[in-house]
Amino acid sequence: MPVDTDLLHRIEVSSSTMVVLGDAADPADFQRTPIQIGPNETITWSSTSQRKEDMPIPYEEGRKLHVQNREIDQAKLTFHIFTRPPVPQATSLVMTAIATLLVGLALLLQNSVAPRASAVAHATVKNELAQPLFLVLMLLGSIAVLLYEFLSFNTFGEDIKLLKDCGITTIMLLAAFQGIWSASSSISEEIEGKTALTILSKPIQRRSFIIGKFLGIFWVLMLMFFVLGSLELTAVAYKPIYDARENSMQMPGWETCHLEMFRTVPGLAMAFMQSVVLTAVSVALATRLPQLANLSVCFALYVVGNLTTSLVSSTQEGFEIVKFVASLVATIIPILEHFSLQAAIDAGNPITMSLLSGNLLYCLLYVLLAMFLALLLFEDRDLA
Repeated sequence: MPVDTDLLHRIEVSSSTMVVLGDAADPADFQRTPIQIGPNETITWSSTSQRKEDMPIPYEEGRKLHVQNREIDQAKLTFHIFTRPPVPQATSLVMTAIATLLVGLALLLQNSVAPRASAVAHATVKNELAQPLFLVLMLLGSIAVLLYEFLSFNTFGEDIKLLKDCGITTIMLLAAFQGIWSASSSISEEIEGKTALTILSKPIQRRSFIIGKFLGIFWVLMLMFFVLGSLELTAVAYKPIYDARENSMQMPGWETCHLEMFRTVPGLAMAFMQSVVLTAVSVALATRLPQLANLSVCFALYVVGNLTTSLVSSTQEGFEIVKFVASLVATIIPILEHFSLQAAIDAGNPITMSLLSGNLLYCLLYVLLAMFLALLLFEDRDLA
């Protein structure tokens, strides 16, 4: 065998004539069942569904592959050997590099395409990072994640699932509160304090003001998720080692820690999408509502959005008007339950790329809808 058999993924063998593959020249010395390949036929061996003993190529040391041509014509035998990477976990480094590159390209695109909105976004980021609320929420999130790491949930060896669930939910709530508070304070207070009128007296249009505010808060939320999410991933990676020490069990390998950490990333991405949706709605409401009313509406939206599926299913056997109202609410209000991964985490199922892509599209549609509503409400708002 020319490669390490532990890294084999798939072998494809094809022949132009009928041949027989064996592990010895004399059929009496065969130790494996010979394999016959017909003309222009391709046989496939896969490590995921077949045993190593069923490979068409002998893998034992010292054994050779012997081929017998059953036809007069010259045989052309083709082997395609597919292997897995020696360290498949290294793909996470490539994905991290791609994500970093995309963030950098997004910043460059923002500065080049919308320079005025970008200027408002930069000012919003500086203003929000200077507020005590940001530091307080970051401190609370860090303490909570560290506390979940060493807190015993009495789940009989399943503490890591609650660590993921509690950590992701805490980060999402803190980021959503930061986004809603920033939107309601930076937009509502600037409108009431005539600061927005001063800004718009410069060569900045109203749509640049609203879009810039949202983009600034968006980057603040991304910074929160980057810091607290990195801390959460570190805690998840260390959790198997901590549980093994506490229960006097065999120390897990680094592959287990990496797998648990890698499976947490989609959950953080979903939580980030939910925070962005709530922030976009808060930006739209801030053009008309004061801060307290904005916070109240967004809180009600968060509660109803996470209960929409249950509310709709419970009204299926009710009156038609009740079902109509429930369907209307489910259509208008974003179904935030789509961004919850508690069931997947509890079952230990990985998040598929199709689910992640679908939720990303759902998030983008609601953000665009909220931004359109914000521009519509702010266009004829009297700032004087």
